Amino acid sequence: GGGGDGAEEDEDDDGGDDDGEAGGQWTMRKCSAHALDILSGTFQGDIILPSMLPELQTRFASDNMWVREGAILSLGAVCYGSWHGVVQHMSAIFPFLIENLNNPLPQVRWISCWAIEKYMSWVNDEANKPNGQVDMVQPLVEVLLQRIMDKNKKSAGACV
Repeated sequence: GGGGDGAEEDEDDDGGDDDGEAGGQWTMRKCSAHALDILSGTFQGDIILPSMLPELQTRFASDNMWVREGAILSLGAVCYGSWHGVVQHMSAIFPFLIENLNNPLPQVRWISCWAIEKYMSWVNDEANKPNGQVDMVQPLVEVLLQRIMDKNKKSAGACV
């Protein structure tokens, strides 16, 4: 355990929040993410993104790591249904995701890795454009290699 502020968790502990994956239990968090996924797929992001993106930007800047983690979860949850709307903003969002792969809170690290995985085809597309953002690939690979060795099993597992 950490110094009592809750920001640092035991490195091998996954924080006890497994999104209900074990035993198929549904948590409020998992239900909310699933609802965002369904909404974004139903409305193709046209209705939810105009109000969601500014709220995500605010939450990305929060000092509360759990607020950040929830925003990253939301970003990943709307990936498929709101793809075209979100990828227009990914060049601004992606460095934030990479930065949070080094977050002190293991849950933020693994959810960041999960969200990056959702948008990897965007990374590939950008890196392969004639004037694309190839420079984002090297820092991503470097931090992913560090996270593979993460003492937190869930953070390390999210990177493979």
